[in-house]
Amino acid sequence: MGTMAPAGSDHKRCEDGEILFFQGEPDNRLYRLEGGTILLYIMFQKPKIISVVKESRFFGFAPICTGYHLYNAEVVGAARVEIFEYDPQDHAFLDTYYAGIFHDLKQFCREKLWGKPETEETEMWRLVSDLKAFKESFLVRFFPFQTVISTLKTWVSEGKLQQDQSKGSYRLVEER
Repeated sequence: MGTMAPAGSDHKRCEDGEILFFQGEPDNRLYRLEGGTILLYIMFQKPKIISVVKESRFFGFAPICTGYHLYNAEVVGAARVEIFEYDPQDHAFLDTYYAGIFHDLKQFCREKLWGKPETEETEMWRLVSDLKAFKESFLVRFFPFQTVISTLKTWVSEGKLQQDQSKGSYRLVEER
């Protein structure tokens, strides 16, 4: 994929907790992570994490799918995002970015949307492993409170996590 952006792209610095777009929101823009971490999740009876985006790739496909976002995108920590105004008549845009967009979309659907169901603990560990550092209050948004508390306690006692000085903050213990 080329590095030259088509006319109409914008580079945005994003803060922790910033919502880039909401599930169901109409949009004519495409999004590509340049640096940082983006959490993608859907809201039904309870939030369900779809993916943690940490590498440069596209993650917002509303204009080429339904015209509406199928999930929420929230910044974790800080991030830089390139946002493209989508114009289906812009052939330079199509030639440069379609291959990468559809590769990312196909991989995203295969790995995250149709993957095997996970236990809450397995899903939580996947998220914690991706984030490296987090707050207990963040996890409680996606998992039951008792599950979060008991699982974190177990992981700390097993040496997988270390509790930071500020109450409710944890970080992954790196394997040596």
